[in-house]
Amino acid sequence: MLLLAMPSMASDRLVKITSDNELEYFMQTYYSHPQPELIPQAIEYIGSSKLLSKQQDLALPTAAFFSKIFSDSPASVADWKKSINKQDTETQTSLLKAIDSSPDQLASQAADGMARNDIYWSAFFASGDIAYINKIVDQLKYLEERRDLNLFLAAASAKWSLSSNAQGHLAVRATLETYKRGNNKKLRLVAAEILTKSPAQIQGETKEIITKQRDNGGWQQ
Repeated sequence: MLLLAMPSMASDRLVKITSDNELEYFMQTYYSHPQPELIPQAIEYIGSSKLLSKQQDLALPTAAFFSKIFSDSPASVADWKKSINKQDTETQTSLLKAIDSSPDQLASQAADGMARNDIYWSAFFASGDIAYINKIVDQLKYLEERRDLNLFLAAASAKWSLSSNAQGHLAVRATLETYKRGNNKKLRLVAAEILTKSPAQIQGETKEIITKQRDNGGWQQ
């Protein structure tokens, strides 16, 4: 799963990208502090660190982030592509795919709902588009699923990640506040719970549900 806790940085704006923490901060705050001039550095760091070779599950979320950046800045893509073509095979594959694919197209390639949530978070961080938060909220409808483990995990990861990101992103919190006042009673209750419980509490409750249901022989394999 994509790292979602906001990294601690001394400044809102980066000067360079030379570490995992700086890359994470750059990607998670891009929508609020766009720095397109650092895109080549981000690409070069991803390649030089072999990030996508070491963590292959980050390939699609990373592609989703750059997909939004590329589509929003088409005039710069040719120059950025020169940086991409200098990188290792995994980086090239992921970022060249980002040039020709939308986040929704990338989400359709995800292995499961948890992976799709990561893709939608990446697209939100790149753009600030609330539509991607709404797609994650939509997964909450499976919170009461007790047969299909993948569906439940999609909902549980959505719940945890919304709780985590509501702490550091005002747009996420504001979106949940809107759902808390909405017409859907179940969603109102879940949104209120997400806004009041800590990510650790939600994670603990998720583990309890998974264990209890497994002990009862309820999950489909």
